[in-house]
Amino acid sequence: MELALNAAIVFIEGVGAVILVGAVLLSLGELGAAAFRGMLAADVTPARRRLAQRLVLAIEFPIAADVLKTIRTPTLEGMGLLGSIIAVRTVLSMNCGDHRHRAENEWRS
Repeated sequence: MELALNAAIVFIEGVGAVILVGAVLLSLGELGAAAFRGMLAADVTPARRRLAQRLVLAIEFPIAADVLKTIRTPTLEGMGLLGSIIAVRTVLSMNCGDHRHRAENEWRS
C-alpha cells in the first residue's frame, strides 16, 4: 500500500510539472505567433488569461499530491503546509477569475 501511495504521489507531481512546463511553452508559442502576425498588442491580455488558467490547473496536481502525503503521514506541519498551499491556490484562482472578468468586460466595450 505504501509503495502504491508513493508511486501515485510521484506520478501526480510529475503530471503537474509537465502541465506547468507545457503551459509556459504554449503561452510563449502563442505570443510568438501573435508577434509574427503583428498582433502582439491585441493578443497579450488573452494570452495572459489563458496562461493564468493553465497555471491554476497545474497547481491542482501538487495540491492533490500534498493531500496524499498528509494522509500517509499526518503531521501538524504537513497539515499547515497543505492549508497554506490551498490558501495560495484559492487566491490565485480568484485572481484568475478577476482577470477573466475584466477581459470579458474589455471585449464587450
